[in-house]
Amino acid sequence: MVAQDTHSESIPNRWYAIFDAKLLKRNKPIGVKRHGLDLVLWRDGTGRAVVQHAACPHRGANLALGRIEQGCLACPYHGFRFSADGACVEMPCEGPDAKIRKDMRATTLTSKEAHGLIWMWYGDDAPDDELPWFTDRIPDNDPNACTTTFCWDVSLSRLVEGMMDFHHFPFAHRHMAIGVGAMLDPFEARQTGDLIESFATLRRPDQPKEAGFSGELSAIFPATIYVALGEGVYGSVSMCPVDDGRTWGSITYHQRWIATPWLGKLLTRFLLFTEMRFVQPDDERMLLSTKPAHATARVNKLVRADAAIAMWHKTRARALAGASTDAGGART
Repeated sequence: MVAQDTHSESIPNRWYAIFDAKLLKRNKPIGVKRHGLDLVLWRDGTGRAVVQHAACPHRGANLALGRIEQGCLACPYHGFRFSADGACVEMPCEGPDAKIRKDMRATTLTSKEAHGLIWMWYGDDAPDDELPWFTDRIPDNDPNACTTTFCWDVSLSRLVEGMMDFHHFPFAHRHMAIGVGAMLDPFEARQTGDLIESFATLRRPDQPKEAGFSGELSAIFPATIYVALGEGVYGSVSMCPVDDGRTWGSITYHQRWIATPWLGKLLTRFLLFTEMRFVQPDDERMLLSTKPAHATARVNKLVRADAAIAMWHKTRARALAGASTDAGGART
């Protein structure tokens, strides 16, 4: 069971991107923490990504310190080997003819590999068929795309707020926002199910509406963001709680200006470097300074420009309340 409370940063019964797929090789398991859980990620003999609880069921050793042997994960402590479905297939200390107890199993979690990421279903309900992804806006086979990851000491709720916030740009990033006005007009936020879309223009009061800096910051609940800046740069941010106070994220950039593979890749890499070197540190600094560290729809005084953020918080409150009721608790 997944324990829930109305202030949890882990919204249950949802898909979360948890790792950059290209970093998971076939010959080495990797340990990560997501949703407060210690996990081991590895690839089986077919190359399929596997996500399991890291504690060996035998004596609790961290399986991420183990090895890949014959398409299975071998514990570093006693050599017990586990298959992708969690079954123990060998106990060296007991010999080749040993009868293996049925509960000697690693806990395998539901996962998928798609869009360059490894996704994990967090929750007790049956997983949704579709991942929270902008399939109509982000191509899977862009040779010029570039990806990087980060981990901040910021709660998921505050990080999502930051990623969905357009009107902070001329202030938090004033060194990069020369000539960008502060008035958000026009601005539109709308919601259809789990899709929260926002379209905005920052301009000076003396500028016509078409002359400002325009973009889109849209989200598929709970933690996938589509970003479009002007006409040429767009991408995605995928996030997952490490625990209630830290969040892992992946950022992928695309650009439309140059299609030539090597030159286009170089430009995208430069744009992403600029983002991570000069823009995101400002956001991290602001979010680290924000109090309280965990956000809800009522904890701060939101304004019209925060409409998409308010929609996300209301969706989160409904999801957490529903999970509490499903677990047998009363709604409050």
